Amino acid sequence: MKLSDEEVIDRIREALSSWADEEPVPEEPVLTARVQRTPMTLVELSPPTPMHRRRSAWLVAAAAAVVLVGMAAIAVIWSDKPATVADIGSAPSGITEIPIGYSFGVRGLDVTEDAVWVTSQFDEELYRVDPTTDRVVDTFSIPDHIEGVREVGGWLWLSRYEPNEVIRVDPATGALTDRLGFDSQPNLASDGERLWVIAERGGESQVVEIDPGTAAEVGEIPLGARPGFATIDGDSLWVANMGSTTVSRVDLAEGRVAAVIDVGGEPRSVVVAAGSIWVAVNRTGTEQTGSVVRIDPTTAEVTATVVTGRWIHSLAAGDDAVWATNFLDGTISLIDTRSARVVATSPIGNRPGGVAIGRGSVWITPHRRNVLLRIDPTKPLEAAAVPDVARRIDVRMGTTYVRCSGSGRVTVVLERNSDDGAPWAVVEARLSRITRVCAYEPVGIADPAEAGLAGPAATVADDLAETLDTIGERGPFVVIGEWTGGLDAQMFAATHRDEVVGLVLVNGMSSDYLERVRLLLPTDALEQMDQTLRDQPEAKRLYESSTQVAAIGGFGDLPLVVLGDASPDPVITAANSDPLLTVAESEAISQLLEVLRREQAALSTSSRLIIAAGQVTPADIVDVTMSLLG
Repeated sequence: MKLSDEEVIDRIREALSSWADEEPVPEEPVLTARVQRTPMTLVELSPPTPMHRRRSAWLVAAAAAVVLVGMAAIAVIWSDKPATVADIGSAPSGITEIPIGYSFGVRGLDVTEDAVWVTSQFDEELYRVDPTTDRVVDTFSIPDHIEGVREVGGWLWLSRYEPNEVIRVDPATGALTDRLGFDSQPNLASDGERLWVIAERGGESQVVEIDPGTAAEVGEIPLGARPGFATIDGDSLWVANMGSTTVSRVDLAEGRVAAVIDVGGEPRSVVVAAGSIWVAVNRTGTEQTGSVVRIDPTTAEVTATVVTGRWIHSLAAGDDAVWATNFLDGTISLIDTRSARVVATSPIGNRPGGVAIGRGSVWITPHRRNVLLRIDPTKPLEAAAVPDVARRIDVRMGTTYVRCSGSGRVTVVLERNSDDGAPWAVVEARLSRITRVCAYEPVGIADPAEAGLAGPAATVADDLAETLDTIGERGPFVVIGEWTGGLDAQMFAATHRDEVVGLVLVNGMSSDYLERVRLLLPTDALEQMDQTLRDQPEAKRLYESSTQVAAIGGFGDLPLVVLGDASPDPVITAANSDPLLTVAESEAISQLLEVLRREQAALSTSSRLIIAAGQVTPADIVDVTMSLLG
């Protein structure tokens, strides 16, 4: 049963009083002039519809007081006018994050006149987003492993792997009406009226034309190469030949391959812009690189090569511009088609994938998050970091990833939560213009396939040390940890005290957070929390990490900044919890948060506790980090 408000308040007072007696707490939070200003509102988070409320109550209510939710994002992108760079401390805007489903793996993307269609690889659902409200308005069940979606001839067409097939879907009802099988993962190409499937069948690579109205195959053309992504230009189909360094031009009228062009690396995405063909080309190696190649469709010759970032995932084209998502750098690059030069590269967050243009916006599917990004192309640009290192490193139990940029006497190490969005890309970019910065992904985050190999904080600290040593980063280091990454950051600071000169905890998880929050939750929420912890392998790692960090005891006089969001409105938190919490229970969590932050600050004799006026912003993180650089 739920406790009454009076019983909850009594429990809160008793618990808070006993905790305060156990350990000293620092003085009142220091509110700097910088932090007291009105925070930036760069990300406009659309309220989730009921279909998205699938997280357990302890995540919605308890962790909502601590997790970085909707922290201000970035200043991006481009316009018809020359791009401009926003200075540190400015308040650029332009990104809206639209919640999609409940797990990472947003993949397929198509923008039409009245809808944005998005698929999620693991949710097994197709989402229709209303571009006038930025809300999901329809959700349809679909099979797993859907990679692409296209609206052609009034129907939706899905490309799927394992099994390899193309599926026709009624956009009004979500009914799966037809399936066409292939021997390899199919890719779709369309001019809005006609549809082609590029795939293998019967041991041969083929271009298969489909009648959108009947789902019947009406023709096929031998391709002679491993099929990849493709685009239509009049009566020509341009195909990226995967596993090779070539692109093929298929003459659809004559039914043959008319030209094969070597582009100097493995091609991926292909688009048409300003009368030319533009191809994303990736070169593998220790540090993967990417470039966009321009081809003259008349002569079938390469006329320009434009270097963008590391491993280009997708391209989108406008009249005078091509946009490229740089998967490993977490950026998007804008190419001026007239000069064939990159005029801007902007941070948008970890692992950006598909990109499309429509409804006056640029739409991006980040592969590691369950959101759809909508970018306003008229807003000012945030200059991205320019990495000189972006590598996967083999450590004892798996693979880590590190990306470094900038220069300076002190190297800032970013240990973030796995939900790495645009705000942290901005932090990385801005710090890179001040000092050296390395963004680190531990085992299990660098490669989601290794999630079961993720270790507790002590293992993460050892792996981080090995990773930094492998790339030749010697310190001194300022380490920034966010949420659960705060546990890892504390462990690294404790075990490498001679190399660490500063520690910043951004809404960092306390070592006894999980245990203390249990005392404040009502019975039904507590049962749901326990069930969640039993079902999630991550829970064991968190408990082990918490135990290891609790044993540290303290950091002596290490400069420490505890930076956190203002406590959320308990009325709003209670209203959005599921199962519902009372306002008093929500207030209890806010009070617990205050106690835990004070105790975190007490871990060092040289610490500051800073509470933002609202949500912590990238500028706040940069400000406090600069204060530790000396």
